[in-house]
Amino acid sequence: MPESNPEPGLSPIEQTEAQAPETVIPFSNQKWLQIRSLQLAVPLILYKCCLIFFIWMTHSMLPDLFRQDVFQANHIWPPNETVSFATLLRTWDAQQYLYLSEVGYQPGTPSAAFYPLWPLCIKLGALVTGGNHLLSGLLLANVFSLAGIVLLHYWLSQRFSHRLADVTVVLLLAFPGALFLLFPFSEALFLLLVAVFFLSLEQKHYRLTALVVFLLPLTRAVGLFCMLPLAMTLYLQNRGKKWVPEYALCFVPLLGFGMYLFLMQRLTGNAFEGFGVQKQFVSQPSLAKLFDVAGFFKLTFSAVYFHGVFDSAIDRICFFGFLLSLPALFKLDKALFVYAVPMGIVPAMTVSYMSFTRYMLVIFPVFLVAAKFLEPETRIPYRWLLLAVLFILQIFLLLLHVNYYWVG
Repeated sequence: MPESNPEPGLSPIEQTEAQAPETVIPFSNQKWLQIRSLQLAVPLILYKCCLIFFIWMTHSMLPDLFRQDVFQANHIWPPNETVSFATLLRTWDAQQYLYLSEVGYQPGTPSAAFYPLWPLCIKLGALVTGGNHLLSGLLLANVFSLAGIVLLHYWLSQRFSHRLADVTVVLLLAFPGALFLLFPFSEALFLLLVAVFFLSLEQKHYRLTALVVFLLPLTRAVGLFCMLPLAMTLYLQNRGKKWVPEYALCFVPLLGFGMYLFLMQRLTGNAFEGFGVQKQFVSQPSLAKLFDVAGFFKLTFSAVYFHGVFDSAIDRICFFGFLLSLPALFKLDKALFVYAVPMGIVPAMTVSYMSFTRYMLVIFPVFLVAAKFLEPETRIPYRWLLLAVLFILQIFLLLLHVNYYWVG
């Protein structure tokens, strides 16, 4: 490579990129990358505070917007709760997680369909918040999402470039599904574990990787599919070798799922209780739907509305965006490709598009592909246009969500 004199005033990473824009960041610049990723924390905290203030203003100025009928028809925890500002922060599935953190698993209840790691985190956090499980859930969701985004930015900066990491993270935060990182939903914990997974695997910290892939299936069912990018990355790291001990890590997610079944057996008396009570949900989730391709195709192109439960135009647009990203993602990074495919296909098909906008939040490689496409300076106007559309839609859906209109 021909030598070149770095331009004065450029940061170390920018000097590196100017000389070799397609290379991975050298280790000598890792400290600079860490500092730069940590700088995301302050604006992200301010952004989250602004969203909380927006919710409070909504409750104060638009009290008639709240759907009391839908609220009463859903699981309410604590029982006989009257509508307050706290109600707007304890929405939909969050009430199920808070119920599990306080009461625990009960046979036959819809809450048994939810996975145990997140309510356990809330329960442990409540030891610090004086027994206030809602405050624990809110604090943990926002701390976990903050840490997950910072770590994800740091890993993307290492793996690709800090410019691409910037655009990817901004797109993810503007995406409508990102509103769920504000509430006691499991997405924040899952995103943090995924970020730690890719970072530890890249740096070959295999003990940390083993812990994370054990915990992912205890957070959400699709966490089991982390074995695919795990196997792909280990293969690429050890290409040419028939067997290395690290391949044993691919079985750890199965141990995590086995632990889930063990816990359900101990807590409810039935290892498959969570799967049984799913029949009580309107989505009727089932793995059998993965084989009903014709039914899924028909559902995809059936009559749609703006954002209904099963007929959401937004969910379908997100799914089409996911599909369009796959060819470019395959060329960009094989491990991210095998991570993204089941994370998108399985939720979309098994629950008939229900909540897909929320599920797509953790498919961060889609945002990486979009960032790669929008990275050139000639496409900056399109980048700003997309960010504006996504952000406006997020705020609108946030307004609906806290007032018990269906969002995801």
